[in-house]
Amino acid sequence: MPSLKEVLKGTMLFTAARGVGLDPKFTDPIRVEPSKDISFPDPNPVLSTSDEANQANPIWHWRHDAKRPSVFSNIRCWPRGGGMNYQMPMLVLESLEWGVNGRAIAEVTPEGASTTLELPLTLEFMVHKFFLKSGHVEKASTGLWQLESLTDVSMLMVFVYEQHASGIRVVNAPTCDMLGESFMPSGTASFEAQIGEALQVKVSPPRFVVCLSLTCCKERADFDPFGALVAGRIYPHAMILSNRALRRAAVEVRYKRPTVTSMPAPNMTNNIGAGFFTDTNNVVELPKIGPLVSGLGLVPYWSEIFDYYDANPRPGSRNRVVHAKRIETRTATKAVQRLRERTNEDPIGALTLIAKAPIDPLASHPAQNASPVFSHYETESITKMPHQGAFDNLHLAVGMKAFPGSVSDPAYADPKWQLTDIRMAPICEHDCLHTHWRWGQSWRSLLPPVADPKTIAGFGPGNEAYREVGSPLVPLNQNVDIVLESPASFRYCAEALSAKSGVWQVFMHHGSAYALAIAAGGTVAALDAVVAGRSDSPLRYWNLRWHATIDGPQERVKPVGSIEALKEL
Repeated sequence: MPSLKEVLKGTMLFTAARGVGLDPKFTDPIRVEPSKDISFPDPNPVLSTSDEANQANPIWHWRHDAKRPSVFSNIRCWPRGGGMNYQMPMLVLESLEWGVNGRAIAEVTPEGASTTLELPLTLEFMVHKFFLKSGHVEKASTGLWQLESLTDVSMLMVFVYEQHASGIRVVNAPTCDMLGESFMPSGTASFEAQIGEALQVKVSPPRFVVCLSLTCCKERADFDPFGALVAGRIYPHAMILSNRALRRAAVEVRYKRPTVTSMPAPNMTNNIGAGFFTDTNNVVELPKIGPLVSGLGLVPYWSEIFDYYDANPRPGSRNRVVHAKRIETRTATKAVQRLRERTNEDPIGALTLIAKAPIDPLASHPAQNASPVFSHYETESITKMPHQGAFDNLHLAVGMKAFPGSVSDPAYADPKWQLTDIRMAPICEHDCLHTHWRWGQSWRSLLPPVADPKTIAGFGPGNEAYREVGSPLVPLNQNVDIVLESPASFRYCAEALSAKSGVWQVFMHHGSAYALAIAAGGTVAALDAVVAGRSDSPLRYWNLRWHATIDGPQERVKPVGSIEALKEL
């Protein structure tokens, strides 16, 4: 039966501390008094020609008010890419907070109970707080935290509660210490007695632990399946543990991004917007997709990696994105149309540019850049995997627009060309916050040989993390809803069902990632050469989504019927 210190070893912060030789104790330097504010200077990353040196740079900063423990604010990051070279910070999130329906609480419902208990996420119930300036999560083959990470400034807060007849009470630090190894059961217990024999059993009151932690990670090129994006991961975890089996446990994480980017540019709309995407689970037939790109393999046209998407979702919408009880595979026939391209020169398929450099005569008219005769739609089925919901990921990112010099012909000013609000996907690189709770099963066959499948693998049998590509990056006993509050903010609403006693329930296990740079090696440059004819981010993203024809752009993939029907599949 573990003590509080033993159960905290299962948190990401304690794991990162052990990786740099620290064995966190409640008295050692990383512990901070719960009522004390934490302050630290801005990072000072130093640009290097060495990837290893850049990966060791501190890049994150945030603020936290001890009186409002469930809220972090002014979360900033220092990117290396886009010519920024760590010279200025980007405001990634105005605020990040935990609660339920706007209140600073978590909810638990013990098995057999008729009412839901509210656990306040307030200073009164906090018994420990830990701050870790830098740590190392080592690569592992088992456990909750298996991806190698160098952690940046991170914090963990521990709240402990007991239920009594008078209501919920705090279990203070001295009491937790006194309980020692009887603090939390390791499982259910059984007792036997002979007829007529007296047996005394001491039953502890229902006891609950909630951990809130923000773990920030230094830059690393292991977020996307291609290894093309250098990103800084952040993990706003909530973890709940109980000495009673729980019928339900629930908490929400609220992200609020700024409405405009910190770094306006001529090729950006400057407004932060949302985009939902659903990865395909179909086996991709490489000969259909045209030219291959060194380091990527396939050209990631939207028709080949997504089944459907909502590039301009309506604020206020709520989508069930992970289903705890939908354990079957579902298929919709004749669900989407995918654009296939053919030309006389390349019967396999060739990409058509919407524009080239102004000096190129092919840029004189859209019709000269199109090959509509040889393009056609193929109607296909889509399949959803067990536990998969409406969407698989959400990007909150600045919109892009074509450089004025990229499209010299006045015909391109027609709004039908969709050149003034271009969505970045995939490899969303400019002021983009990625939140992926599932990667499509098709990535199993499309991963480059050097990629580690664990970077995109979800939970598998026994609720073990990093086991199956195509499975949610969420424990399989959880439901997750995404509520889009505005184009720049959302709530991640998670509930765990049938939670065992003495076992951590981790919410937001997958975290999010902020784009910092394009990885070295020329992968994206090679993609630009195929897709846009030169280094041109807006045209790269435009061509991945659209195909140019005489009559205007055609979506590379589109639903046959309603997108709502596909979301509900």
